[in-house]
Amino acid sequence: MNILLQSTILPPYRLELFKELTRKSCEPITFAYGQALAYSALKSIPNPQNIQSHPLKNIYVGNRPFLTYQMGMLPLIRSGKYQTIIAAFDPRIVTNLAGFCIARKMGIKWIWWGHGIRPRNKYQNVYASLAYKADALILYSESGAVKLANIGIPKEKLFVAWNSIDIDIILKLVEPITFKKRHRILFIGRLIQSKKADLLIRAFAIAQSQLTANTCLTIIGDGPENIRLKKLANHLNLNKHMDFCGELYNHIQLSHYFNHAWLSVSPGSMGLSAIHSLAYGVPVLLAENELHGPEVEILHNGDNCKWFNSNDAHALAEQLIIMDKDRNDCMMRGRIGSEVIKHQFGIEKMIMVFNDAIQYVNNTTVVTNK
Repeated sequence: MNILLQSTILPPYRLELFKELTRKSCEPITFAYGQALAYSALKSIPNPQNIQSHPLKNIYVGNRPFLTYQMGMLPLIRSGKYQTIIAAFDPRIVTNLAGFCIARKMGIKWIWWGHGIRPRNKYQNVYASLAYKADALILYSESGAVKLANIGIPKEKLFVAWNSIDIDIILKLVEPITFKKRHRILFIGRLIQSKKADLLIRAFAIAQSQLTANTCLTIIGDGPENIRLKKLANHLNLNKHMDFCGELYNHIQLSHYFNHAWLSVSPGSMGLSAIHSLAYGVPVLLAENELHGPEVEILHNGDNCKWFNSNDAHALAEQLIIMDKDRNDCMMRGRIGSEVIKHQFGIEKMIMVFNDAIQYVNNTTVVTNK
């Protein structure tokens, strides 16, 4: 039995998962994906090694974009070569909608993989219909599965593979450097407006004179906001107190920054960086009332993280000062978060869930008349 896994793009943080799925999947697996928008901060790996891949041509329509059409996806489905398809659970990918209909007629098993029905989503009825008719769903979080179960999706069709990175590699790179000797505040993410790195820079400027003397704000990431953020840092006379490191995906390079950080800050939407930070034992400070990714479900205020009022540079600055003055508290929060990551997250656990879902759909006949 052959499996086809569709993805819009293959970002660097997904490569290890795809490699391990290739090695440990219960059946042969091919990955089909295209390239990112030219101006996107998130890039797609063009020629990955050690995985079986099939290139698609992405055609984007509208801003952000609104719709995506992947040339080459429908012929792959019609070929009959693949008995099970795992596809992004996103109706804005129009070829997935068409492919889903084709697969239903051909008797091909179909698994949706994604967030589920997210808050503030305008197309909840569409998501619900697609969920009812699929053979199974792999969700990024427990809450995604609960929401679908609450609208009547059979629980046995719902599988939770917590969105993660290669935790095992990170745990080998963690260094027991005391928090009192650490000097970095980290921001890690794409430099786009929704991440609000400019808010963090302004807050750092407000707090800087009251922080430990050698404190450095470190920005890891790239994107269309890069130049504007550097100009802002220069305007606020922060150049001597900031590092712009660009995109970094190499674990050894990243470990240098995480092992010397006492705090990770997300002033806008947060996703996998929550997992990344806590895996290193670095606590998280993040904004309330943002459209965060499902990964933040592991963050508990007063436990492994703290929250601050959204879009409030002074509130953020105040928390930076408070947390800097109590590094022992930061260390405790980081350790609590690290223990959660060790037990719940990792690529190995994701692969186990994928294999469970694949085995389930190929041993089950799903009723699709709802």
